[in-house]
Amino acid sequence: ANQYLFLLDAPKPFKGTLIQKDNVPTKTAVIARTNAKLFDYAVENIDKKLHFVGGIDSYNFQDLIDIQSLQWGKNDYIRNGFIKKFYDMDELIDYADEANEIDLKVKITTVRKYMKYKIRDLVKELRENSVKNQKDANLILTTGHKSKGLEWDQVEILDDFVNLREEIEADGECIVNKEELNLLYVAITRSKQNLLIDDNYFFDVDLLKQIKDSITIV
Repeated sequence: ANQYLFLLDAPKPFKGTLIQKDNVPTKTAVIARTNAKLFDYAVENIDKKLHFVGGIDSYNFQDLIDIQSLQWGKNDYIRNGFIKKFYDMDELIDYADEANEIDLKVKITTVRKYMKYKIRDLVKELRENSVKNQKDANLILTTGHKSKGLEWDQVEILDDFVNLREEIEADGECIVNKEELNLLYVAITRSKQNLLIDDNYFFDVDLLKQIKDSITIV
């Protein structure tokens, strides 16, 4: 982890242990970059006892419900004024692509994944099955922003944070917002002992030397 955090010029590198997925103890704090990714993870683990830091209603899953309403042509049911002004799903997708709205793109991808389900019913089921006390949970769910100031023994980082390796391989260069790097740093350093994170988020020293001129931090 120190090698990657060298790129962030991080004052406090992660000093715990990177562990394999099949060695995961029961209780883990899971941190996503976006609400939509957290929703996806929660649905995939809906049979477990889930605790949403700050409560499930603080993650604005309503936007996913609204985008699904747009997809189904039920515009009168849309609560979000911004989403409501789009005529249909194609128009929303075009906007997300042109504006490069990452959060919106993740929401659209998530809604498409669950197009055979009523997202409203999935949110209701998550709300009914979630537990208020972290001690009673198998999984503690939160986002990078909401995780600030908190710590857990074991943390899993989901793959919707900025991925420098992916962007460089796709375009040969990477222009990244410093706030996005800082948010990843915050998420990584929430772990006191064990950290689960995709290998793509780490670089060895030789590779860093090769690609550093391809990375622009703004």
